[in-house]
Amino acid sequence: MVEEFASLPDVGDKLFPLAAPKETVAPYVVYGASPGLPVSTLTGYGSSKSLTVDMNVVASNYGEMKQHSDAALALLISFQGREIGEEGLFIQQLILEEPDEIYEDETRLHKCVISFTVHI
Repeated sequence: MVEEFASLPDVGDKLFPLAAPKETVAPYVVYGASPGLPVSTLTGYGSSKSLTVDMNVVASNYGEMKQHSDAALALLISFQGREIGEEGLFIQQLILEEPDEIYEDETRLHKCVISFTVHI
């Protein structure tokens, strides 16, 4: 996924697992993913997995946050039914949840939380 997000302007080189370094200047993206669970079928568990991902698109103002979160959503939607990244991970299905928009008073940053489940 990291390789795919490198194509996004302004945030492509600022994609961080779990937390951004303190000196990072917005905009940036932080993500966390579950290790995944095997998918159960009528014949038992197969080689497919289901992973849950939470992605935070962070920006210094609302307009910038909307611009970057819209670009991130469009990129995620493009993953459906194709291979992504250097590993060629095939995305069987990607299920998006409604994004949440948040303003954090402490950091004075705008955040869009994008949660999704991916079946690989």
